[in-house]
Amino acid sequence: MNPNAITICIPTMNRPALLEEAVRSCFLQNHRPLEILIGDNSPDDASERVTAGLALPEGVTLRHERESVRKGQSANVNWLFRNAASPRLVLLHDDDLLLPQAIDLMVQDWQGHPPSICVFGKQIVVDAGGRANAGQTIALNCSYQRTARQAGSQRSGLEAGLAQRIPNNGFLVCTELARSVGYRTESEVGHAVDADFAIRLGAAAPAGTVRFIDRFVSAYRLSDVSILRSDTVRQGHHLFYEAVLAMQVSAEAIEAKAALLRRISGGAVLDAADAGQRGQAWRILTSRFYAPAIIGPHTFVVALSMIHPALGGEARTLMRKALRIGRRAYGRDTAGVPQPSGSEAGEILRLAEELSRLLRSQPVSQA
Repeated sequence: MNPNAITICIPTMNRPALLEEAVRSCFLQNHRPLEILIGDNSPDDASERVTAGLALPEGVTLRHERESVRKGQSANVNWLFRNAASPRLVLLHDDDLLLPQAIDLMVQDWQGHPPSICVFGKQIVVDAGGRANAGQTIALNCSYQRTARQAGSQRSGLEAGLAQRIPNNGFLVCTELARSVGYRTESEVGHAVDADFAIRLGAAAPAGTVRFIDRFVSAYRLSDVSILRSDTVRQGHHLFYEAVLAMQVSAEAIEAKAALLRRISGGAVLDAADAGQRGQAWRILTSRFYAPAIIGPHTFVVALSMIHPALGGEARTLMRKALRIGRRAYGRDTAGVPQPSGSEAGEILRLAEELSRLLRSQPVSQA
């Protein structure tokens, strides 16, 4: 095993066009040797044909394994971790992108601060077409405390995970640690498998080995086809809520745990009610962590779901669609979030435009 080698692990299902962009963003990385490992859970070979038609840069290998029997995201990611051939890996979702020099930046920090075990940076928010939104980018990174103040070694990996400072993908991590922590199943934590992994990864990492660099390294795509933005897929936030609630944490992570429970309480109570778990829904609703207004539309939908789950489900879908339309029309609520300065907005747009230009300049798949 080459000690300098890095594997980029990409789980995918039924998104060949997005997968091609993700893979070509990996081709923009300078680091060598580089392995791209794709775990494909698609029922057909469309994605395989796309990657087979790509010309590999020198020093880059690509392995695409498809299993048509659906096994779920967590099982797919765990397969990738087990089969990564390098001592370090980067997890990349098939609808997201690595920015040019992302791996170089993380490796440079890793080597400059031994004994690092995980390095991560900031995310640029892009729409389905890859266009950056500076305001949403600042809001996202500020809400997860990915700011200059937090740069460097994290005082507690667990606190960094609970604060969701460690992102859902795009981080560089020791392969053995990723394997030993692994993803828990959707039946255990719902679809919050990425967030749950980041928390347990932070908890397992020795003190001072998790590092944040105040640089943009990946693009987070707001895709309508993602699981977390679906109006029909049950997210299972109530399962994740209970898993976080049961975690024993040190004093330095207590506030981060409480903040996370407040952040997910709204979705958790709706999912509990929707799943017929009325007792759990009531406990969340009456807990000190319940964040939405007691008298308001959110709580009304919860009550309706507890009384009549079918009607509550319809009301919930309508509420989510209305919120999405409002965000598209007026932008996200960024109250209390610093607005990007001219230089910040310029950097975000420049990086996204450079990524888009480089992707356009690459040969497309010949499939």
